[in-house]
Amino acid sequence: MTNTKFRTNTPPKKKAANIQVDKLRTFEGHPFKVLDDEDMNNLTESIKAQGIISPLIVRAIESTDEYEVISGHRRLHAAIKAGLSEVPALIYPLDRSEAMIAVVDSNLHREKLLPSEKAFAYKMKMDAMKQQGKRTDLTLSQAATKSDTAAEIGKSQNESRDQVFRYIRLTYLIPELLDKVDGGIIALSPAVELSYLSKEQQKILLDAMNLQGNLKKNRYSPPPPILNPSAGNTRRKSPKTLAGGNRRPSGISLKTDSTPAAPSISKALPSVTKSIRESNTTRKITKS
Repeated sequence: MTNTKFRTNTPPKKKAANIQVDKLRTFEGHPFKVLDDEDMNNLTESIKAQGIISPLIVRAIESTDEYEVISGHRRLHAAIKAGLSEVPALIYPLDRSEAMIAVVDSNLHREKLLPSEKAFAYKMKMDAMKQQGKRTDLTLSQAATKSDTAAEIGKSQNESRDQVFRYIRLTYLIPELLDKVDGGIIALSPAVELSYLSKEQQKILLDAMNLQGNLKKNRYSPPPPILNPSAGNTRRKSPKTLAGGNRRPSGISLKTDSTPAAPSISKALPSVTKSIRESNTTRKITKS
């Protein structure tokens, strides 16, 4: 993307160049996932046919002859898959903080953006703006001034400052729960509430969710009634009658798989629930 705006006092002077792919490094800590999916395959085929139309945006890595990618991680991956040895790029003289903001701003426009990607992107931008002396107090009320960093970040994405904070809270989730948010299993609002739990409590909750899922999968479902093979009789008989008395079909057990973690989960879940309630109460008192 060639029209990326950078937060600098004066417009940085860019330099166009073709750079060898082995001299390019992904931006350290960037939150955007590069997936080998159908879209990537289509991009690879497009590059094979037409080359890279939009140059990558990079910055020189200090004291090396290598470059860090700011915008174009997917294009770089597709170019490597397509067999290219070098790619067109625009080199910008940016420091680390400026580059962090540029990475976020140049990727937030994507149509398909996972909640985790947006969460870590907002956090990265806030950290970078903090390094630049911007205001980043996460305890500010809704009446915060216009200079509030979260409000400034949200304005560029048409989101409120509170929504920005909600997404940033997702970065406090353990990876397994965050995956469930990305997968649509846990919605944003409950995910934010869960982020106030300790890591240990989150793990207990995750174990409980997994255990519940396994119980549902292993739950016994009797086979459908079958036709009586007797001539002229099409009345369906239940598996109970066919098996004889109260016996169930052989090989099927109603006993669920009990794991060692189950007892500790059942004991710990009340404390997890209590922590959520106390956390909510504390935050309501703080805001009032």
